[in-house]
Amino acid sequence: MGPVKKKKFQLPKSLLEMKFMKKTKEQEEKRREDEDRKEMFSSEITDLMVSEGQRYVEEPSLVPLLNLREGRFSYHGFNKEIEQIMQAEESAKRDAEQMRLDAMKQEQEEKCVMDEDMALRMASLSKSVGLRFMNKRQRSEALSQDNPYKKVRKVDNKND
Repeated sequence: MGPVKKKKFQLPKSLLEMKFMKKTKEQEEKRREDEDRKEMFSSEITDLMVSEGQRYVEEPSLVPLLNLREGRFSYHGFNKEIEQIMQAEESAKRDAEQMRLDAMKQEQEEKCVMDEDMALRMASLSKSVGLRFMNKRQRSEALSQDNPYKKVRKVDNKND
C-alpha cells in the first residue's frame, strides 16, 4: 500500500466570496499560490536550499559562473573600434583588481595588533577568567603548577 494523501478541507467558493470572508479568501489564495510554486520549482529548489536561505543563488546563465565575455569581438585587427573597447575594459578590470589588492595589503599593514599577539592575549585572558571561578585552594594549586619555582607560603592571621 502506498502513502495515503490527506486532502485538506476546502471551503466552498460561494462561501469565500461572501463579504465577511475576504481575509480568509485572501489567505486561501495565497496558500494555493505557495503550493503551486512549490510544485512548479520542486525539481529545481531542494528543501536544503529553502532551509539555508540566502546561501544559494540561482543563476539562469553560465556566463558569470565561467567568467565568459559577452558582446562583440574583433580578432587580428579586423575591427579597430571594438579592439580598443576590449582593451579599455581589460585595463579597467586590471586596475580594479590592483586597487583591491593594494587595499588588502594596506589593511594588513594597518593592523595595530598582530594575530599572534592577539592569540597570546586571549589565552592569558581566558586563564585569568578561569581563575576567578575557582576557590582559593584550586587557585593556589593552579598558580603553583604554572610556576614550580615560586614558593607558596602560608600566612597565619594570628594577633600576637
